[in-house]
Amino acid sequence: MVRGFGSQSYVDVVRARAAHDVREHRLLFVGDCDASGEDIERDFVARTGCWSTVDRVALTYEQVLAYDLPPAEGKRGDPRWPAFARRHGLDAARPVQWEVEALHPDELQRLVLAAVAPPSTARSWPARSRTKRNSGTPCGALPAAGRTAPAPLPSRRRMLRPTSPP
Repeated sequence: MVRGFGSQSYVDVVRARAAHDVREHRLLFVGDCDASGEDIERDFVARTGCWSTVDRVALTYEQVLAYDLPPAEGKRGDPRWPAFARRHGLDAARPVQWEVEALHPDELQRLVLAAVAPPSTARSWPARSRTKRNSGTPCGALPAAGRTAPAPLPSRRRMLRPTSPP
């Protein structure tokens, strides 16, 4: 997690860890929709240079339009503003920005969870993945005679939201 532009020492740590990990390296980015926010992403990706994929989860200009988010006054004098305004068809004389906090927390959570969800469903996993370890019993099989089924696990949605006291 980086807030703002990443320090060189942090960039070095990320590159070193990636070099020792054979898995694909996927960056999920959540940041403000403004000239600096876009440049923070560009800078971090360029300096680390280790990502198989980079996905901007939020906040994109398309999301700003889709959610009809209100703009805040942008940073006057930001040298990145004119190019940002041109890319998005904005008035270069009136800098604006959209903070990621403008998204409702539930919607931000939904976007992040959707981004980290596995690309396939349980039905497409190999059969051995659907089998309980060391039991040979497929998950979801009926319990043997005389045994009761374990209580169902709470849904993922419920686990992520604290419940109010009764």
